[in-house]
Amino acid sequence: MAIPLDAIVIGYAARFHPHKDHRNFIQAAERLHKLMPQVHFLLFGMGVTWENVRLTEWIDSAGIRERCHLLGLRQDISRLFSEWILPPRPRVAKPFRLWSARPWPVERLAS
Repeated sequence: MAIPLDAIVIGYAARFHPHKDHRNFIQAAERLHKLMPQVHFLLFGMGVTWENVRLTEWIDSAGIRERCHLLGLRQDISRLFSEWILPPRPRVAKPFRLWSARPWPVERLAS
């Protein structure tokens, strides 16, 4: 599965564990995919592979298999994160929202 260079990519880095709440991420990814069908999801961490039956069932149930990329445990996380830095934005009166990856709702604001 290739990701186009101009694609919007949402990343999630966490080992597969109930506290990391991958199911919630997949549910959110499903909703976002309905609004933006071109978006891709890049997930990595220990146990985050296509061999993980529970995770792949959630992905298939959400209908986003062709948009998910499961990379497993990586040693180059700092390189991957460096490519996800938000570009500078001009100051605007209305802030945009960045949501925490935590399973409880924690809103963070940035401008």
